[in-house]
Amino acid sequence: MTTVAPGDLVVVPWSISCGACDHCRTGLTAHCTSVPHMAMYGAPVGGSWGGLFSDLVRVPYADAILVPLPAGLDPVAMASASDNWSLSWRLVAPHLKARPGARVLVLARGSIGLYVCDIARALGACDILYVDPDPEHRKLAEGFGARTAEATEPIHHGFDLALEATGRVDQLALAVKSVAPEGICESAGNHFRSGELPLLDMYLTGVTLRIARDNVRNHIPDALDLAASGSVAPERVVSCVLDWEQLPDALPEKHLKPSSSATPLRPGPHADQRSTAHHHVTQRHLDELAPHRPGAHDSAAVGHDSGPPIPDLRSPIPDPRSPIPHSPCHGPGTPHQYFWPRNRSGRKCVSERVAWPRRSG
Repeated sequence: MTTVAPGDLVVVPWSISCGACDHCRTGLTAHCTSVPHMAMYGAPVGGSWGGLFSDLVRVPYADAILVPLPAGLDPVAMASASDNWSLSWRLVAPHLKARPGARVLVLARGSIGLYVCDIARALGACDILYVDPDPEHRKLAEGFGARTAEATEPIHHGFDLALEATGRVDQLALAVKSVAPEGICESAGNHFRSGELPLLDMYLTGVTLRIARDNVRNHIPDALDLAASGSVAPERVVSCVLDWEQLPDALPEKHLKPSSSATPLRPGPHADQRSTAHHHVTQRHLDELAPHRPGAHDSAAVGHDSGPPIPDLRSPIPDPRSPIPHSPCHGPGTPHQYFWPRNRSGRKCVSERVAWPRRSG
């Protein structure tokens, strides 16, 4: 690695990308052609890249993927930069640049919608309506300058930009019905169920609809710059801090926006005793792991000039609690504090070592 050094705090995007293929060079980092389609952390699709409930995480193409966290930014507040914070920037910032003072509708259930309210206010939206059945979420949105409602009917031609982050087709249909002529609707929800949209209404109104995974690596620098400007307050979305060691018991409980805290690993002469001991264990795991890693010496054969080889897709998805040397999805890399990983579990946890932002809303 040449762009970061041991001990750096960085953001690691949720999707795997090489930075050099045709798609990556045009900003389509979620569709990198150097790795299997949909390659990502935390889900058994696109290869076995592993999850983030572990003390080591393997980051291929590290120079292309990793983004240093700017000095002065709170790592706990910015743990979602790997996904939800940067996604929220993309959902609203480019549109407000093209349409200053736009009216914004937000249909959401959690962090994405709240981040959008914060960003939209900072970037000059003249009106923001946040719709969410959760009163705590609505209170936070009001703090970001939004009007709020528990529910709403379609508001005819009411908004220049509508954002749906619920994963519900009926809410997506409500969003497109509320868009003004030649307006834009963005959908960031995971839609696992099919449904119907009012296509004729969309045609007559001239609605532009985008529903897609985010090419997040392309947007992280701009999203971090906005956070560093002081005009937004992403830390207000973090509701509590949980001890890292207690996460297996604490995660199943209901939390608005839980965070996790642990002693950071900081190798060097000023590292405390726990950090130093953990660093030594980490290095031992790296040394022990090499013989267990599929294709450990095959990087040239699979066409990778740098970074680890594509994982063996036949490898079983490991138990996240299993010892690192027996986990085929991990490989030689750097200690955990170099990364800002994410997980697809539906919960958000923030730590100086890891972050698992909520994906749907």
